[in-house]
Amino acid sequence: MRISSRTAQQLLADCLLRRERFELVDLDAFGAPAALLPLVLEAVALGGVLYLASTDGRSTTGHDRRAAIRSLGASARAHPASWELALRLQLGSVARVAWSQGRGLEPLMSFSEGRTFRTAVRLRRTPAAGEEQHLGMLAHCHSCGDQQVQPLLTLRGWAPCACPAGAAPPLAVSGPLWIGPLQHPDTLAALSASAAAAPPGQLERPGARLLAALMADPGAPARCWPLAEIARRLGGGPPRLAHLVAALQAEGFQACASGVRAGELRSDAPWPGILRRAAALTR
Repeated sequence: MRISSRTAQQLLADCLLRRERFELVDLDAFGAPAALLPLVLEAVALGGVLYLASTDGRSTTGHDRRAAIRSLGASARAHPASWELALRLQLGSVARVAWSQGRGLEPLMSFSEGRTFRTAVRLRRTPAAGEEQHLGMLAHCHSCGDQQVQPLLTLRGWAPCACPAGAAPPLAVSGPLWIGPLQHPDTLAALSASAAAAPPGQLERPGARLLAALMADPGAPARCWPLAEIARRLGGGPPRLAHLVAALQAEGFQACASGVRAGELRSDAPWPGILRRAAALTR
């Protein structure tokens, strides 16, 4: 182990000059890590992993839009699934830097407890086929609650939301951000197996619960609603999340409980259909 008093910029620049790369780089930034991304990706070996943390919650969750423009080069608007928005904006920043260096990336794990936003990505020699489709925009209507997602490659006008004709306000659009999967099932399964084989006490109960939640949610599609938001729209109590997920899956839609934040639904079902099914479950 080597301990240094140099700044992160100096340390990473020195790695670049010495052409030194590492299988794992853990960058735990105070605030936004965007300024360090070009140098830190140069320090990650091809096939290696960057474990990135940010405490910049205000800008990435849409509470400081000017700061988001400065630090991320992206629009961040208030969104009901704010933790996920922050993670996707962070991944979008990493993707743009990796692609500018001719590299590709594969998200392995993304999670947050609301104060720190953590993502682990594997750096690839080249982008995978169609990888650019995972960068896009996320739109949310604050009036009706509808959400839409579009890749930048095929970005066009937004479809009408669920508001009555002529009553829809402008959509709140965030991005560019990562709209692909947030988790890598094989990696999470390997972590789970390793934890199971470890001596008792190596993985505490909160960590085990988090790992199980992430394994059950691939992090796609990029549309999430808290049950509290659904209940507010219905004017009553929320349905049980497991029942709502099962009902939507029975209709042929993708649906699961979000692994990023408890009590949130992930689905590609039309928003009015989600509300109808939720209302039927609460009668």
